[in-house]
Amino acid sequence: MLPMWTKGAKGTLLAFDLGRFHTFMHLGDWLKILSGCVSPNRVLLMGANVDIGDAREIDREEAERFARENGLLGFRIDA
Repeated sequence: MLPMWTKGAKGTLLAFDLGRFHTFMHLGDWLKILSGCVSPNRVLLMGANVDIGDAREIDREEAERFARENGLLGFRIDA
């Protein structure tokens, strides 16, 4: 059903929680689903909850490497 929702999309936003590794480890799966619908240079990767300090499960370098290896733009945010 997801490909139907993404048909005609100009871009997409992939968000993950910096304090919950399982939200990060599935990003590759989401990219595979989106691959036929949205160009990687139209995908924005957002790491949420930058203010959690030592509770982080994903470090900045790991997230930046994932974005770089997949041709994504990346941002860190705090809600």
